[in-house]
Amino acid sequence: MVNQQYIELLSSLPHLADPFRYHRSAITRVQLQKRMTMLDPQDLHWLQKLSEAFYWGDITLQEDEQGLIRKANKFLYGIPYADVQEWLQWRMDIRTVMAATRRRKQGAEAPGLHESWGYGGYTRHIRNNWSSPCFKLEHRFPWLPEVMSYMESGESFKVERVLLSAVWRYYSTQTPLTPYGFSAVFLYVVKWDLVDRWCKYSAERARVNFDQLVTGSLAQSMKTLQGMA
Repeated sequence: MVNQQYIELLSSLPHLADPFRYHRSAITRVQLQKRMTMLDPQDLHWLQKLSEAFYWGDITLQEDEQGLIRKANKFLYGIPYADVQEWLQWRMDIRTVMAATRRRKQGAEAPGLHESWGYGGYTRHIRNNWSSPCFKLEHRFPWLPEVMSYMESGESFKVERVLLSAVWRYYSTQTPLTPYGFSAVFLYVVKWDLVDRWCKYSAERARVNFDQLVTGSLAQSMKTLQGMA
């Protein structure tokens, strides 16, 4: 059964342009939140819970991965949308791969057999292939060698771009089981989150580069003045 309210909601949302080409968000967070009030109460509940269990964020060894896994399990076993479950499981697979990458980069050994450290179907595979450069997952995640290379050289900005680009491409190619339902709204919201995060990340990067440029210019000017004294 088609939900006319959801048709109106989705029709009211502006197109999200590729953030890696246009660097701007088509709708503000406040505007988006107002639109989401058109959701049925149960779907609005799931959307709010989504932000508690799944977010992009940095992954560190100090993060409470066990708590995250409990939240993810509770969410995925409760939400009644099979396509959303599949998309979020894919997202958690990426979190697990990146958590393993950071652990290994910091010199940690492979996780113990009964250690709760990751989520999804690749935890055993990663543990068994800990010494392989990409955990032998290049076939599943073709962008992984590029991420590994940038991580080794300490280029965090490029790592973030590759990861966010991969997630953007994935969600941009997914088709909801119900064209005008919660799953379609979910896809829009997670893509909006990627646009918002990349725009903020790019702006912060630009600010840092500007500060470094100004600092460098001032230092050079002082050096020149000292030389003239």
